[in-house]
Amino acid sequence: ECSYNKTGFKALGAGSVVTATLRMPRTAAAYGALDPSVLRGDARAAAQSAGIVLGNFDLDLTCFRSVPGYNFAGLAYVGAAGAWIQNSFDSPGVCAHELGHNYGFNHANFWDTGGESILGAGSSVEYGDGFDTMGNATAGKRHFNARYKALLDWLPATYVRTLTTNGTYRLYPMDVTNANTQIRALRIAKNSQTNYWFEFRQTFTTSPSIM
Repeated sequence: ECSYNKTGFKALGAGSVVTATLRMPRTAAAYGALDPSVLRGDARAAAQSAGIVLGNFDLDLTCFRSVPGYNFAGLAYVGAAGAWIQNSFDSPGVCAHELGHNYGFNHANFWDTGGESILGAGSSVEYGDGFDTMGNATAGKRHFNARYKALLDWLPATYVRTLTTNGTYRLYPMDVTNANTQIRALRIAKNSQTNYWFEFRQTFTTSPSIM
């Protein structure tokens, strides 16, 4: 839905696999004193020993119970395969958030200006965008933002309009599946390194101001 059917995950048994519980060669306490990459490496080796062909998969999540010293529900590489899910099996949002990192996304933050102009001085609040899975870590209607969709070409250039002059512009929702060549994002250059992105959402149906 988020990618307008341009990407997705195969069903279990038809391309995706959940392994049986795999026992690791070290204790939880031992892993807690090491880099999480050690746990992932041991888990991948155990999966391979159990008959899983690692080369058949693009992404992998290592899921486990509590490990002392791991202070995260989820962790992932940005722009590469590899994610860790700790005690968050009942939260699809955590998995979606970490897979978003694998796709190349950073966190979706909030620019807090203390109630003043959004153009003014302020501070970035980590995870502060409550409408985006990369901020709120909740899946479903919290689509990745328009900029991230454009980075992956889910929103190709024909869906994004770069504004250079004053005017009145029509913007269509970016969180519905029937995306077509209508404009789904507006982009305005702030300077040579930063753009402002404008998007319109429709899945937060209890918020008239958002709709």
